[in-house]
Amino acid sequence: VRNSTSEVLAYVGSPDYFSGHNGNKFNSCALLRSPGSVLKPLLYARAVEAGLITPAKKLFDIPTKYRDFDPQNFSKTFLGPVQAREALARSLNVPAINLENELGEKGLKGLLRELYPYEKELLIEDSGLSLVLGAFPLSLEEVVKLFSSLARLGDYTPLKFYLEEEKIKLSRRKILDPRACHIIAEMLAECERPDLPLVWEFTPRLAKVAFKTGTSFGLRDAWACGYNPDYTIGVWIGNVDCRSSPFLLGIKKAAPVFINIFNYLTRDSDSWFKRPEGVSTRKICTLSGEKPGPYCKEIREDLYIPGISPEQSCRLHKKIIVDGKRNVEVCSSCLQKKDTVYTEKIVEYWPNEVTSYFRKAGMKCDSIPAHNPDCQAFFTKNKPVIISPSSACPYEIDKGMPLAMQKIRLKADVALDVEKVYWFRESQLVASGKPDEIFFLTPLRGESVISIVDSKGRSDSVKIQVY
Repeated sequence: VRNSTSEVLAYVGSPDYFSGHNGNKFNSCALLRSPGSVLKPLLYARAVEAGLITPAKKLFDIPTKYRDFDPQNFSKTFLGPVQAREALARSLNVPAINLENELGEKGLKGLLRELYPYEKELLIEDSGLSLVLGAFPLSLEEVVKLFSSLARLGDYTPLKFYLEEEKIKLSRRKILDPRACHIIAEMLAECERPDLPLVWEFTPRLAKVAFKTGTSFGLRDAWACGYNPDYTIGVWIGNVDCRSSPFLLGIKKAAPVFINIFNYLTRDSDSWFKRPEGVSTRKICTLSGEKPGPYCKEIREDLYIPGISPEQSCRLHKKIIVDGKRNVEVCSSCLQKKDTVYTEKIVEYWPNEVTSYFRKAGMKCDSIPAHNPDCQAFFTKNKPVIISPSSACPYEIDKGMPLAMQKIRLKADVALDVEKVYWFRESQLVASGKPDEIFFLTPLRGESVISIVDSKGRSDSVKIQVY
């Protein structure tokens, strides 16, 4: 598609109409198929314009549960804290789902509802958070139209298939902020190309491109779609009868086709987007992606939208004071200047859920001394947070199964200074041990309060119902 006019310059709906192979007489460009991760750039654009992220903002790719939805990455692994640009480039599912959940009606669901207000409303609602993973089917025509709107800085325009349509005034509507579209183009330009070892800059003869791949659940659809200021190209590869294949991976099959077409179109030119007004650069902490605080050492530049992008300073780097005699952290409430030596130390304070992931994954993090056990003020902070069980939905005992096979997992995010945790049902102790140990609770019919108390005396509790 030529972006300036929305003209469809080339359109191949099947490999060979007369070959006789199954499905070759179907126009695959018009089939409704699961887009996999190919729509994630639209979600990230919404997150940029809502002020949630910038390209370098740290997102958390860690195990997360939404009621009965337990999202996984395609690789079945997690990367921990990652920059937003990396999360998008690597199609990480958990950061995308977290963004969609935080955006609510301003996210991808809201955008699709604006574009398809009637015939697909029920499907949009039923898809829930899995919408960002490809639960909403679209045709290749529609995916190309959406990517072409990114290239036109948010202008959503019908595709023009016939020359006679020049007489028809094509309707345009603004669906995304132009500033967010520019930032997304820069983020997508960092995706790894199959014809380069790392990024496009390593080979000056190849043009810069913003593109995204996608693979649907069950390996049924391989996608690649991308653009520069001049052209938008979309590729879908699959079987029209929805048969799966281990070869149907977007980055392996669709991306090389996309890159060959793009390299042919741009063999004599390399155009790119001019930075629009309202997009600037600023210095940020490399670790957090936030504005540098007084204790940040590694600094880099990042694109942002003044007045929209998050303005808080880095919250990961903090200065603590350590009692040299007892090797404990002290604060202003328990600092005593007599008979001891105090030293200052800069440490990384990650959220509890991230430190829990670090423990489980065996990843290194700063060793933070335990806080002064005599301090009364400190232990109102860094409380544990119960992840399971949840009060959001009831539990039901299956009479056809042994009760020993129906236990409820006990899981909580706790701070780094915790050495031991204690689990209670009402006032009865049901489990205790190290924070990374796995505990299970035998369900009892009725309503009960499940509590956790850590070794510092901090606690959390939830009320659950078992039928």
